[in-house]
Amino acid sequence: MYLDLTRYSLLVSLVPLATLGFFTTVYKRWTQQKSITAIFTGADGRASTSKFQFYFWTVIVVGSYVALEVARHLHHNVPLIPETVSIPVNLLIAMGLSIGTTVSAKVITTDQIRSGRMDRTVIPTADTMQGLICDDHGNPDLSKIQMMAWTFIAGGFFILAVLEKLVEGMGSPTPLTTLPDIPSMLLVLMGLGQGAYLGTKLVTTETPRLTGVSSPSGYPGSEITITGIALGENMPAIISLGDEPVQTPYLSKITNGVNEISFTVPLRRNNGILWTEGPLKVGVAVGGRGSANTIPFYLFLPTINSMLPSEAKTGTPITLYGKGFPANTALTVNLHKGQETPVPISATVQQGGTITFTLPAALPASWTAGTQLQVSTELNGYTCVAPGTLRLVADNG
Repeated sequence: MYLDLTRYSLLVSLVPLATLGFFTTVYKRWTQQKSITAIFTGADGRASTSKFQFYFWTVIVVGSYVALEVARHLHHNVPLIPETVSIPVNLLIAMGLSIGTTVSAKVITTDQIRSGRMDRTVIPTADTMQGLICDDHGNPDLSKIQMMAWTFIAGGFFILAVLEKLVEGMGSPTPLTTLPDIPSMLLVLMGLGQGAYLGTKLVTTETPRLTGVSSPSGYPGSEITITGIALGENMPAIISLGDEPVQTPYLSKITNGVNEISFTVPLRRNNGILWTEGPLKVGVAVGGRGSANTIPFYLFLPTINSMLPSEAKTGTPITLYGKGFPANTALTVNLHKGQETPVPISATVQQGGTITFTLPAALPASWTAGTQLQVSTELNGYTCVAPGTLRLVADNG
């Protein structure tokens, strides 16, 4: 009996460990991965809940099966082949649920990545094990927590039942013939947990989430590209700026694997009123689903910051320095003196947003040397006035 007890003690402690070691060695040699956690790590660098529960059940069931087979052979001299331990129905169903959940999760993820509704960019700093109970944004996921809880409870019950079987077989004159079963209630609860996990995965990953913007600021008429997750491909998208939607619909697209939407900042609000400079929040709705978050965006208005020179005679080139003026845009610069009719001068925006014009010789006769003129221009309805004034000097001055 002492010899049998020693054998069983070694069996209980070493066989599951040997099974785990076998899987680890085979996986490392096959994939050249250094860490065993890679076997249940997803494409984004986080642990996959579905892969982990499949790995968990595989290790404990295979380890227990081998343990009982070896116990039969050591204690009752039963040949390993062809007489084998049978596997009860509920345990087979549990294994089937485990495989089905893993495959279904993979199908859902693959379909959503292909359609642009999900991004699986590798996150180098990701906490690998956090993914077992948290969503893609690091928040606790109740569906994952529930599935893991019932998986561990059912798995723990099965392991205890296996240990009881081994002890039972040690004192029995007949060899063990079957693995222990899982209670039907635990099987149902485990199945409900896995169903909730798949349902949540199917629904939540379809909610658009914005991850970036090509520029944190812009002007009316600027081309802006936002990137995100679950934006789809060639799907109508409604962009919102602040509290109002952009009336023009845009289409989502995938460029080099990145889900994005490009749009033009409207020149005016929907009611025709000019924009006011300040911060806005950019959101998106795709397929009737609003994004889970917004991205900050600062709207600047075209502005003239300075003018050089501040004194000029006819024929002198004058440069306006500002922002928000697209290059090669034709503009009209206006010279003002009080309430008199302004003098228009044609100009073109240069590279860098500068506006250069030449003071014409044909000026009103009343605009003599020393006259102070105000300089302004207009772009898309936005009037821009240069700071200070332009002082006229005599042509021979």
